[in-house]
Amino acid sequence: MKQIIIIVIMLCLSGCMGKRTVYCDNCLLMNTIAEIKVVGGEKKKVKLAINAAFNRIREIEKIADFHNPKSELFKINQQADKSQVNISYEMCELLKESLKYSKITDGAFDVTIGGLSGLWNFGSVTTPPSGIKIVDNALLVGYEDLILNINKRQVFLGRKGMKIDLEGVAKGYAVEEAAKVLKDANCHNFLINLGGNIKAVGTNQWVFPWKVGIRHPRHKNNILTTLKLNDMAIATNGDYEHYFVFNGQRYHHILDPQSGYPVSNGCVSVTIITPSAFIADILSTAVFVLGQKAGMDIIEDLEQVEGIIVTDNDILVSSGLVGKIQVRK
Repeated sequence: MKQIIIIVIMLCLSGCMGKRTVYCDNCLLMNTIAEIKVVGGEKKKVKLAINAAFNRIREIEKIADFHNPKSELFKINQQADKSQVNISYEMCELLKESLKYSKITDGAFDVTIGGLSGLWNFGSVTTPPSGIKIVDNALLVGYEDLILNINKRQVFLGRKGMKIDLEGVAKGYAVEEAAKVLKDANCHNFLINLGGNIKAVGTNQWVFPWKVGIRHPRHKNNILTTLKLNDMAIATNGDYEHYFVFNGQRYHHILDPQSGYPVSNGCVSVTIITPSAFIADILSTAVFVLGQKAGMDIIEDLEQVEGIIVTDNDILVSSGLVGKIQVRK
């Protein structure tokens, strides 16, 4: 794996493709591959900018890591159900926006799902928790009982045992922050990919919009559709990313905050296209939980948001994409 990564880096850093040079680097961050491509600019300055963007992602990872005992989030989850906890400006911003979209989606995205996500612990276990434990932890989910005092920068969790999980927002937020770093370094054309959370700014090496292929959720070697992005972000969430099979039944990582079980509404994958990677990350989860009808309704209701919903039997695209993309079923 290390050899493959080194080869990719060397190819990207040495390549002059088309009329403009592409500088590319990648590394492991937030338990996934982070890749940044920058078009044009002075090599030394661009490499410094890319490293600074990676460092910004690392800063957010240290704050928002659910499992790391040294992270700010871990400490909040240990203390905030007992008393108010002082939090950083960055955590306050993350929680403020998370609460905003928890309300907009009527809890389909719920930032207080930490008890459930910790219980299922996808990636580490291969058997489902007991029904009693699932019910008990589902009762701890409820964004209405996350009390955020923005002025004092304090948070309180109103249910004993309630936990916050930023898994559904942290990568999108990190992509946006990394984009700010690159822009501040006068990088005007770049693409950031953090485990499928993508932000495309400016144009590619051929001075065209960036092209991003969306993987078919049931045929991993096939492309569902290709999107042209310019100053836009994209996030895809699907039942094929993290799952296990137990006694012939498939359990995936996208949980219904109300039932506590993996969502079972016919959705297979959801792709969201919008200017903000942060919002795309949140909505890709929320729309999956809501299902095809309610999910597409919220996509259509929100400004500058488009989406693709793949179900067991159909592929739906939002009105703003009709006639602009070709979907291969």
